[in-house]
Amino acid sequence: IVDLLAGDIGHRVAGGAGATRALAALEAELRGIPGLEVEVQQVSAFAEGPYTGASLYTVRNLLARLPGAEDGEQGPGSVFLAAHYDTPPSSVGAADDAVGVAAVVEVARCLAAGPRLRRTVVFLIDEGEELGLFGARGFLRHPWARGTVAYLNLESAGARGRPVLFQAGPGAAWLADAYGAAPHPHATVLGQDVFQSGAIPSDTDFRVYSATGVRRLDLALYRDCWAYHTHLDAPARLQPGSLQEMGDNALAVVRELATRDVPPATDGPPAVY
Repeated sequence: IVDLLAGDIGHRVAGGAGATRALAALEAELRGIPGLEVEVQQVSAFAEGPYTGASLYTVRNLLARLPGAEDGEQGPGSVFLAAHYDTPPSSVGAADDAVGVAAVVEVARCLAAGPRLRRTVVFLIDEGEELGLFGARGFLRHPWARGTVAYLNLESAGARGRPVLFQAGPGAAWLADAYGAAPHPHATVLGQDVFQSGAIPSDTDFRVYSATGVRRLDLALYRDCWAYHTHLDAPARLQPGSLQEMGDNALAVVRELATRDVPPATDGPPAVY
């Protein structure tokens, strides 16, 4: 999937021909997985974008849903796993965010083939993140966004290395404990402090969900950060284990979040990890 998106297709600027090809290919992948409900959400969202300024933008989000054993009106809520398939104009986005997208697809494949989970899992591969987090804003208006108890976002701020947990909250102590299910844990609260201070001039969909109170985790590659949003972020630059570790961790953490009891909603003290 990484080679398809960042190699064969290349640039996937939201609304462009490359993004359209990527959407069609990814939809076909998800529709080929038994047990998933799949749909494309076309939705308009308003945001302040780094390239567009204040604007209304129509995006196409790819959604999949794996119903849980306790799914229903009074069910225990859902967990969702997300990444974005679009790129900035300057990059083919192998790490940002084809690696995240590939991990989402393979986690969906693994969970659909395994024992049924307690909670429903929703998979979101959104468009327009690079223009101003439009896809995430639009997803919040979809019925599948209701009742979410936890959210895991797969991102990149670099082109190589291990995925790091660099943001968590609210109820971060519980979330950090759930992240302990990851087979390759790698995390630093210093990353969260630096990122949320505004010292790093970039953002992720994590910020959109912060306004909703949804408990959330942000994982990202971060080595070779100079390649971020440049022509250097190509498949040849990726390290062999980056995608594997991203997928292994995402699979284990989603399983943990989809089965464990959830404490009452609370901001609580920030976790140190």
